[in-house]
Amino acid sequence: MGAKAKVGQAIVDEMLQQPYFVHDVPKTTGRETFGGRMEGGKPRGLRITAYSLLEHYRRYGPKQLGEICMGGGGSYNPNIVNYLREQTPTTSITTINEIGIPIGAKEALNFAFLGFEGFVGRPIIIPKNARKGAIGQTEPGDNYFHI
Repeated sequence: MGAKAKVGQAIVDEMLQQPYFVHDVPKTTGRETFGGRMEGGKPRGLRITAYSLLEHYRRYGPKQLGEICMGGGGSYNPNIVNYLREQTPTTSITTINEIGIPIGAKEALNFAFLGFEGFVGRPIIIPKNARKGAIGQTEPGDNYFHI
């Protein structure tokens, strides 16, 4: 869906001025921000998603992007993948599935990684301020002392 629809760049540009896209990481959003119907529907939403991904690679990634290894729902969407390929023709684009990690496990693995890093006392550096710090918190369960 959306591959043949014309995407009005002016509307995309207007959406990209919303606070979510302008703020630095870390950030999160949900239906409270983007839950309504978007003008232009799915094609524009897909373009905005793809553009946002690419913009974050440009802001926070290396100058020469050799590889993008995608995970999550967007990695299944040919519109997003094709846009990234068009905009980064010398970059290899794969999925985490291709390196042995099920795409559906991305979020769980990310939380496990962040939890482990916090548990062993390794700080995560936030790009905006380059200040080391723990992300999140640990809530021990009943068997905490038996692990």
